[in-house]
Amino acid sequence: MAIQGIGSANELESRAPQTLCFTEFALSGKELRLDRLSCEGRIEVVASSGFPCEVRPFGGFVVTPLVIQCDGELGRASRIYPELKLALDQPSPSHWNTDAVGAHRFLTDAAPQLDAAGIGLQLPSWWSRRHRLALRLSAGTPVEGVVEGSAGFGRDQLVDFRWQLAIGDEVLSQAELKALADAKSPLVQIRGQWISADPDQLRRSLDFLRRKGSGQMTAGAVLDLAARHDVGLDAPVPVDAVSAQGWLGDLLAGRASEQLRTVAPSDDFLATLRPYQQRGLDYLSFMSSIGLGACLADDMGLGKTIQMLALQTREHADNPGVGPSLLICPMSVVGNWQHEAAIFAPALRVYVHHGPERLRDQEFAAMLGETELVITTYAIATRDGDLLSAHTWRRVVLDEAQTVKNSASRQAAAVRRIPADHRIALTGTPVENRLAELWSVMDFVNPGLLGSPQSFRTR
Repeated sequence: MAIQGIGSANELESRAPQTLCFTEFALSGKELRLDRLSCEGRIEVVASSGFPCEVRPFGGFVVTPLVIQCDGELGRASRIYPELKLALDQPSPSHWNTDAVGAHRFLTDAAPQLDAAGIGLQLPSWWSRRHRLALRLSAGTPVEGVVEGSAGFGRDQLVDFRWQLAIGDEVLSQAELKALADAKSPLVQIRGQWISADPDQLRRSLDFLRRKGSGQMTAGAVLDLAARHDVGLDAPVPVDAVSAQGWLGDLLAGRASEQLRTVAPSDDFLATLRPYQQRGLDYLSFMSSIGLGACLADDMGLGKTIQMLALQTREHADNPGVGPSLLICPMSVVGNWQHEAAIFAPALRVYVHHGPERLRDQEFAAMLGETELVITTYAIATRDGDLLSAHTWRRVVLDEAQTVKNSASRQAAAVRRIPADHRIALTGTPVENRLAELWSVMDFVNPGLLGSPQSFRTR
């Protein structure tokens, strides 16, 4: 049985009739097999419009069932898929004419039914790995920023973007898109690759390109699309790739850490950073500058506290008017934070929000105007959630962030509702037992960026 000759989109032959051939094979027993029909690398294309048949090079779409008893096996197959009865009208069944729609229907509907009935099928290899239509986004950003160290990068920066349709690794040209639209076929061949293209889906994809094919969006929107291909996008086909130029491209490709600019600690920071701690400060500063939350996952004892204090003092030295930050940690390390802040960042004004005498309401609000770092515990953050959530913090930092590894816990819910311009998680163990724990920490750091827990597990 051979379905053959579905032409390429460039040749616009996808609507030409196809042939399903039946050939005896003495060793096949009662199995209906599908294999390639070969005639020195060429196949016959049957024309239904009165023109002579043409012989063209084999195009890759041949399905040949070989049967030992045409009448028996073909009869059984035709009872399952009635369209095959047309072949039984022949004195010696040898072929069945169909079009691209019929060929597609045979592959999608008949093949599973025949296989379920015990009639073995060997479909063309490309059918199991067939390429489908997908959208790709490319965006441009200024080259300067990360290396030169000036402004020029941030989540709110506008970048030019362009959507394109692709098949596999190949981006389609305008001529190929037009050929696809004109073909109006569920099976088309482009650049030697067969694709199953729903004509209605293709029409909606082309309409999407006409309406939203290019323009401007924020760098943050590009990052959101890179993390969640479905975010805020009414796309007719899946998004399979997001790329960019400049610092945004470096970030998407995982190269940004290799190009971070060195951030010198402020004069009032009294510690000397080790090289890896300096790298941590550079990373935290970079992520803060582009509006992305960060997770610093150094092992215990490597100085996450020092790196955080270096960031805070540098930021307040550069912008004295920046608002206070909120640090949430276990009660067991509150004293350590106080001690290290007093030694290494004595100019940093610190308030510990804990105990029965802690400030509330108006007194708490007044204190924020005179404080640069507020330290509290997970228990108090849960208990005083309304008070802490009533203010937008410059930054919320979770120390021992694995404390919120259970996204359904009261503590995790409490810290997520506290508004902040920037978020940082400090933890030596972002994953302890399950990948869902990493999702919980990262969803605090960049809310919504990884999608829902279900979609995160699926990806």
